[in-house]
Amino acid sequence: MEEVFEANVREAVGGIDHHGVVYPSLRELVSLREFYPMSNDPDLFYFGLTQSMPHWTPFLDNRMIDLALRFPIKYQLRRDVVNEAIARLSPALADVPHASTGVGLDRSFVTQYVGRYLTSMRRRHRRDEPDVPYYCHRPWVHGPELLRHDRFAIETILERRDLIEALPFLDWGGVLDCYRRHVNGENFYWELFMLLGFLEMPGVERLAGLRTADRPDSPPGVDVDITFEDVA
Repeated sequence: MEEVFEANVREAVGGIDHHGVVYPSLRELVSLREFYPMSNDPDLFYFGLTQSMPHWTPFLDNRMIDLALRFPIKYQLRRDVVNEAIARLSPALADVPHASTGVGLDRSFVTQYVGRYLTSMRRRHRRDEPDVPYYCHRPWVHGPELLRHDRFAIETILERRDLIEALPFLDWGGVLDCYRRHVNGENFYWELFMLLGFLEMPGVERLAGLRTADRPDSPPGVDVDITFEDVA
């Protein structure tokens, strides 16, 4: 391990070379190594490609990196910046008990830490599951179940059929098959959410327009007037 480390992390002109990426100093390396380059930290596309193909994240704004570098070290190491910002901007909102901890965001770290485990233990033994399939005790809904029980996913897919067929790297029949398999119990949560987000990006329509001449024909056997009930 020592040999591998010495071969990949070393001093370089302009800073520290960490596996081919030169950081100006140790501070930048520690602060940014998790999201620059983006392959260091999982993101939506990273999960969607199941970590098997090269990917790029063209929408990473350099201003986010600049903001992270301006954070005082004490906030990077010992503070929850989001919680503190909410507490200052909206004390009433910060006072609402968080679903994961059972206490407000303005409470101390120790209180929230203990509350997280007490809340988890209480729910594990009480088994008070919500009535709605995709509701859960976390702050967000349960994504896989939401896709199975809400119409927004398939409605988006049906509305954007022309776009799906216009892009050479997407397949209309494959998209429907992925959705059907998810509804029937398999888990394609990341793939479907990645697709839905991609289809809603304005720039994708322009990309599809450039490829109009290469637009593939509809796969055989796919009903042109397919409905939500047909797919589900």
